[in-house]
Amino acid sequence: AADMTLNLPDYRSVERTFQLITQVAGRAGRAEDPGRVIVQTYEPDHYGIQLAARQDYRAFYHRESAFRRKALYPPFTVIARIVFSGKDPERTRQAAEAAEARLNEYLDAHGARPDVVQMRAVEAPIKLLHQDEEQGLIPTRNFGLNAATGDVLGRVDADCMLKPDWVEVVAGIFTEDRDAMGATGPVTYYDMPARRISLRGDDSVRRHTFRADGGKVLLFGSNMALRASAWHQIAGEVCRDREDVMHEDIDVSLHLLGRGFKTVYSERMICGISARRMDTSFKSFRNYMKRFKNTFEAHPQHWRKRKSERTLYLMYPWLHALFPVYQQYLESRDINPALRIWFREQAKLAREQGDSLADLPGIDELVEEEPTDVPGIDEVTGDLLLDDEVEAADGLTAETPAAAAEDMRDGAAEAERDAVDAAEQAVAANGPAIPVATSDRGADASADHDAGTRD
Repeated sequence: AADMTLNLPDYRSVERTFQLITQVAGRAGRAEDPGRVIVQTYEPDHYGIQLAARQDYRAFYHRESAFRRKALYPPFTVIARIVFSGKDPERTRQAAEAAEARLNEYLDAHGARPDVVQMRAVEAPIKLLHQDEEQGLIPTRNFGLNAATGDVLGRVDADCMLKPDWVEVVAGIFTEDRDAMGATGPVTYYDMPARRISLRGDDSVRRHTFRADGGKVLLFGSNMALRASAWHQIAGEVCRDREDVMHEDIDVSLHLLGRGFKTVYSERMICGISARRMDTSFKSFRNYMKRFKNTFEAHPQHWRKRKSERTLYLMYPWLHALFPVYQQYLESRDINPALRIWFREQAKLAREQGDSLADLPGIDELVEEEPTDVPGIDEVTGDLLLDDEVEAADGLTAETPAAAAEDMRDGAAEAERDAVDAAEQAVAANGPAIPVATSDRGADASADHDAGTRD
C-alpha cells in the first residue's frame, strides 16, 4: 500500500508519504498524453493521502507546518538527540543521568533555559534477555520469540547487517499481505567481494530451490520475520532437535506450512551476512549440508522439488579458498567490512534525502573501494549459478510427493554424490585455504601476491 510509511515513528513520515505519491503520480502521463493514478491505501481519509491525490502542495504545507510548530518539530526548532549505550544497563543509566545534570547546569549558567525544551531520557526499545535454563540455539530462540511483544517478530543472526529500511520493508510486507504469516528475503556476504553478484545469486537460489511442498517458501534464519500469532500457534510444536542435526529455520517453516500458514519471499527484504561458514573444513561444511536432508526426514509429510545444498556444494570450493585471502586483504587495508557496509548504506540514505556529504571527504573511497589484486577474485562472476543456470543444474523436477519419492530413489543420491565429489576434487586440486606461515626471517609470509607463489 502507498501509506505503509505513514505510521513510522518519525515526524517526517507524512511528508515522505506525500512526497512519494506526488513523485510517482508525476510520472503518469507526459506532454499531451493524459495519465490516471490509482492510490491503494488503508487510510484514504488521511490528509497526507487526500492532499497528495489532489496534488495540493500549498494546503499540505500549511497543514503540516501547523502540526510541526505546535509539536515543536523542525524547521521551527532544532532537535539534538543524545544516545547512551552500554553493556551494563545500570551504569549506562547513571551516565545518562549525569550528562543530563551537567546539561541542566550549563543551561542555567548561560540563561538558555527558556529557549530549550528538554525531553527526559527514555529507555531504548532494546532489551537484553538472559536465558540460562537450557543452553542451545533452539531454546534461546524460543525464549526470545516468546518474550517479544510486537505483532511481527524479526529474527536475524548476531553478526547480520540489516539495510536501513529493513524494518520498514518487513512492516510493509505484513501490512500489504494480511495472509502472510512468515517472510524472508535474499542475503549477501558483506565480508566478501562482489556483493551485488552475490546478492543476485542468492536471490536466484532462494527463488528456485529454497522451497517445499510444490513451491511454498522456506524461511532463512538469518533473515526472517513471523507474525506473533503464527509463532504462538507453533511454539509448542517446533522440534527440540537435541541431537543438533537439523536446520531449525526450515523446521519452523515446515511447522508453519503444516498449519496451512502462508510464507512469502520479498527481494526487497535484504540482509548482509558473514561468509564465515565457508571458512570451515569440508567435513564440517558437509555435515552442515546434511541438515537439509535430516530436517525433511523428520517431517516425512513434507517434500521438496529441488536441493539447495547441491548449489552450495558447487559454490564451496572457491568461497573456501577466497575467504581467508580476502580477510588478509581487509586486514592489510585496515578495513572493517561490517563498518564499511554500514557507512555505505548510511551514505546512500543521506544522498537520497538530499545530503551531498560534501563535509565528508573520502567517504566514497571508503565505501566503494574494491580489490583488484586478490587471487581468485576474477573467478567470482564465473562460478555463481544464476537464474537460467539453476534450472539446468538441478536434477530434481518432480511435481508431486510420489514423483519426488521416485526421483529420490532414481536420481537424488547420484546427484548429491556428484556434487560432493566435485567439491572434494576442487578442494584437493586447489589445496587448502592459504595458511598464515612464518618464514625463516620471522615475518608473516602467507602469500606473495606479486610472484604468485607461497612461502
